[in-house]
Amino acid sequence: MVNRKMKQVICKIMIGVSAAAACVLLLSNLPDARIVVNADSDVEINEDNFPSDYFREYVSGKFDENRDGYLSDAEISKVEIIDVSKKGVYDLKGIEYFTALKRLDCKCCKLQTLDVSKNTSLTVLDCSDNQLTSLDVSMNTALLEFKCGENKLTSLDVRNNTALIRLGCLYNRITSLDVSNNTALRFLDCQSNKLTSLDVSKNTNLETLDCSYNPIPSLDVIKNTELEGLYCSNNQLTSLDVSDNTKLTYLWCNGNQLTSLDVSKNTALKYLDCQSNKLTSLDISKNIRLMYLFCFDNLLASLDVSNNTELWYLGCGNNQLTSLDISKNTALIGLSCYNNQFKALNISSNRGLLSAYASEEVTPESWMNIPDSAIYYQDKNFYYITIDRSMVIITSPFEPGWNEVEGLWFYAKDKDAVTGWEKIGAGWYYFDSAGIMLTDWQEIDGTWYYLNPTGSMVTGWKQISGTWYYFGENGAMRKSWQQISGKWYYFSESGAMVTGWKEINGVYYFFKSNGTMASNEYCGGYWLDASGAWTYKYKASWKHDATGWWYGDDSGWYAKNRTLKIDGKDYNFNASGYCTNP
Repeated sequence: MVNRKMKQVICKIMIGVSAAAACVLLLSNLPDARIVVNADSDVEINEDNFPSDYFREYVSGKFDENRDGYLSDAEISKVEIIDVSKKGVYDLKGIEYFTALKRLDCKCCKLQTLDVSKNTSLTVLDCSDNQLTSLDVSMNTALLEFKCGENKLTSLDVRNNTALIRLGCLYNRITSLDVSNNTALRFLDCQSNKLTSLDVSKNTNLETLDCSYNPIPSLDVIKNTELEGLYCSNNQLTSLDVSDNTKLTYLWCNGNQLTSLDVSKNTALKYLDCQSNKLTSLDISKNIRLMYLFCFDNLLASLDVSNNTELWYLGCGNNQLTSLDISKNTALIGLSCYNNQFKALNISSNRGLLSAYASEEVTPESWMNIPDSAIYYQDKNFYYITIDRSMVIITSPFEPGWNEVEGLWFYAKDKDAVTGWEKIGAGWYYFDSAGIMLTDWQEIDGTWYYLNPTGSMVTGWKQISGTWYYFGENGAMRKSWQQISGKWYYFSESGAMVTGWKEINGVYYFFKSNGTMASNEYCGGYWLDASGAWTYKYKASWKHDATGWWYGDDSGWYAKNRTLKIDGKDYNFNASGYCTNP
């Protein structure tokens, strides 16, 4: 017999079957009715499986092809790329369902945790710029590119990720990093962590290594012969051997404690930054491809850049350089040389130079475009001088008195160079707006002056290039009529003293070889009156007969009973008109 309890169970089963059959029958009779049956493995797109609103909507919109609110095995298997970067996603729970995922980009979100242990097909993972404190990628053995920078990681284990080609774990708090198993690595960026050591001896395929801003005391890159870029700045390195890294084009080793650096074998170098070390010498004569050189803040007493003709920028400020020759660096467009021991730098050969910086503080005003005309600029006792694109950069204040800089002379009162007219000792000197002592011919305020090679202003007579000039007591070059020591002279518009015949305002005058105007005498047969003017039209000449010589003209006039100056010489004539001293 069947007991009551058994009957109740049988009845419930029958009722359930009947209800199911009825539902099927009802749905089959509805127009366009569809039967939806979800397999046990289907993943419902709900808040439990995908807590993040954005991620849930992202999954629903991109991967739920039939819009049934579930992800089937077929739909899941098609998902190879997920990109939710910069969308503010705070939780990626649900990512574990996508086991075929190859690329996951979730950078710049708000993730505090991330579980990718089920995503074993991943080849690219970028979870940088989040708030992750830990991350396990031990199951992601297919990873080729892995970026987890700018998080709060204190440790990172990539020993199982032997296929890695690119690894970026910068800006974290990682204290140790073992990359000995990652022999395929070509790019490693672990800058700004807390690494105290880094062994890259097994990473012989490395092309770029950035381990800057770590307290690493030593770094061995001898076996990394494929390196093209090495960035190890701001560590605690006391030595660095790059002699085997002959492919290097970029070397940043600034901010360390290096006392020497040999780059003679790195002939491919284009960019070298070794500033803020303790270098006392730097030989870059073999680095002829160098375009950027930063060697600020060292102890360099000399620097030879004559072979570096491709240099675009040279920064050598805050050293102990006593001189600097950049005459061969005609490609330069940027220069910074503040706080050295030389007073001047001649850049007359550097026609392409766009800016020169000789002040400790970079401001828009301290960078100066070189104009065609001379200018003068002063900032914090640093002086800039340009003359027709020939620049002298004065990088220290002047001493009181005379100062010579690159063959140019300045005169300083206190520490400032004087400008304009200045009486020094018994002489007057002129200094242009740049403070440079001028020599030779100078037009000042519309007046011409001549300044000796020593700079002193000329006064009085001065023969210049075979021509005589006269300068007044104030140094101004004289022109036109001038009475000097009781004699009359005439000076052309150029200031040159006139000799010989000269028509002035329609009247002819004669000036002797010493420049004095002839008057009351004959010159070349013409009579010049007391004013020096030739007004008598007849020309006189010497004549003679058997008795002697006389002097007369075509009008019948001849000299007698007088002394007459003819062509600069006095002649005496008797009553008969004959010359007594021919």
